[in-house]
Amino acid sequence: MIEIFKFEKVCKRYVNFSIDEEVEELIRLAHIFQMKRQYEEHENVLLKAVNLNKNDNYAQYFYGSLLLRKNKKEEGWKFLNKVVNSDISDYFILAQLSAMLFHRGNIELSEKIIHKSIILKERGIIRKILDVNSEFNPKIFEISCNG
Repeated sequence: MIEIFKFEKVCKRYVNFSIDEEVEELIRLAHIFQMKRQYEEHENVLLKAVNLNKNDNYAQYFYGSLLLRKNKKEEGWKFLNKVVNSDISDYFILAQLSAMLFHRGNIELSEKIIHKSIILKERGIIRKILDVNSEFNPKIFEISCNG
């Protein structure tokens, strides 16, 4: 239960773009299913969120990331490319996408994302999260965002 509260706290703190309330509730529910290791329900709820609002970058990001983790790369990138090419300005999502791309060898697209966010550039967050010797570390990101 503590992990869910941590997730909620991070979401409220860093999510700074508009999101459909129904989609937001579905994504929160999906996260609860994931924490309870109910992965099929997790995927179904995320898919419902995507289908509810095809233009919601938040739903596109989480569903695309899920598909990538399931080795459905072509399908996953279809969703993530929509987020990359959108006008999203949420630096938490942009940082995660950038780190994911960097670690998968797509440095050019990773840099494109970095340039979309002034905060990522100004605070030097990218240098900390794109360390080739480590995976994305949410704690380092949170510390970096706080200055």
